[in-house]
Amino acid sequence: MYGSDLIIWPGLLETSIGVIEKANYLFFEQKRDIFFNNAARFFRLDENKFK
Repeated sequence: MYGSDLIIWPGLLETSIGVIEKANYLFFEQKRDIFFNNAARFFRLDENKFK
């Protein structure tokens, strides 16, 4: 789900992931929400299957 709106500029996806990974102001849990948990909740996935 993350980056799905960047399909017009696919080269920016890698850059935007790097920006989030390096963001000192975000906690690990917040980064996990951005990259995984939001989509898992949206698609009603069992998050425990991905640990």
